[in-house]
Amino acid sequence: MEEEGVENLSPQETLSAKHKKEAKELQAQIQKLKHSVPKGDKKKKKDVAAQIAILEAELEQKHEKERQELNDTSAKGVDETAEQLENLSTSVTQNASQPKKPSKAQKRKVNHDFESSVFID
Repeated sequence: MEEEGVENLSPQETLSAKHKKEAKELQAQIQKLKHSVPKGDKKKKKDVAAQIAILEAELEQKHEKERQELNDTSAKGVDETAEQLENLSTSVTQNASQPKKPSKAQKRKVNHDFESSVFID
């Protein structure tokens, strides 16, 4: 049931998408509950409102707990990430020192400039 391209998202984005999906499902469930109440039944309406409040509170607590867990695990991974970035930056600087090959457009421009200067002289 997962959407394609989810594996390319960061953990925060994945969690956010999951939370949005769960919130949307909860809203659908709430609408279903609200529509199940007959118009004149005040007691049933009050019970449904209480049930909705409980469901929303449970979902919010669950989401907050998941965010805290993610923040705890990401705080531990910051040192590892910093080390990986240092390794990456050194490899990028090594690659940057190598001369770049001119693109086709650059070659055409140089060739065109050369040909036009030959014909002018």
